[in-house]
Amino acid sequence: AEEKRGYFEPDALDDGNWTLATPALKQGYIERRRREDAAAGRALVEAVWTTENADNRVRLLTALREGLAAGDLAFLQGLDKDRAPRVRDLAQRLLARLPGGGSGDRPALRAAVERIRKGQTGFFRKQTTLILELPVTVKPPAARVWITEAVGELGLDELAGALDLPVSDMV
Repeated sequence: AEEKRGYFEPDALDDGNWTLATPALKQGYIERRRREDAAAGRALVEAVWTTENADNRVRLLTALREGLAAGDLAFLQGLDKDRAPRVRDLAQRLLARLPGGGSGDRPALRAAVERIRKGQTGFFRKQTTLILELPVTVKPPAARVWITEAVGELGLDELAGALDLPVSDMV
């Protein structure tokens, strides 16, 4: 009785009131729900999908990474016509992780791989080197921002797979 609690404490959320919480708490609740029962978590997201704005849809889709399974295939394939490009891109990335989810063709990954040159250094002990070629329009002060936008969302394992390198060599 003496403990102060907010209305939307994460442990007070349930299937009936989770939609009233803040976006971060919604995402956390769906992640927890996916760990418990992946299909039920997806069903909760599907029920409110059309009422959410683009930022919340990205958060909810990010929460679906937890417990990603073949049952999510139909929902993710339906997102290819979503009105937000970020949602479509994230859905493509999740589909690429599922067997039978599609070709895994990702424009961001393809663009990054086209700009990376592989080489080797060392005379006796050869090591692979990677050089990122920036677009001509990107000047050094803005390079960090461009790299973050172009390559930042890619996972290290995805990039290593596209370059045919082990993840340990990427690091």
